[in-house]
Amino acid sequence: MRSYSYPKNSDDICGGRVELTEKGQLQYQKIYLEVIRNEQMLPILAGMKMVREMYDDLSIEELLILIYDTYPEYRKKSNVADTIDRMKATLAKGLLKRGKIDSDRYENLVAGN
Repeated sequence: MRSYSYPKNSDDICGGRVELTEKGQLQYQKIYLEVIRNEQMLPILAGMKMVREMYDDLSIEELLILIYDTYPEYRKKSNVADTIDRMKATLAKGLLKRGKIDSDRYENLVAGN
């Protein structure tokens, strides 16, 4: 049986955080300023912001249950899929209660389809 264990805080990649270097931050600023000057890109930026706001509020487990439901092939190499399966009813209920999913998606998650 596989279970999820959180990485050490000293692990900058798997530890749940990735940071841009100073050079990366400058490059981001440059690209962002170019993009916002292009009116055709504004709806795309708005959509990206909406997606980001949706997923930033999820726990790792909540994000994984949605990923595994949408992309079942990701479960194959996962070392935490079994743990997420055992939590799926609780996770789905929390997502529904917070308005992150609708009742149809809730039913689908709980059923495991």
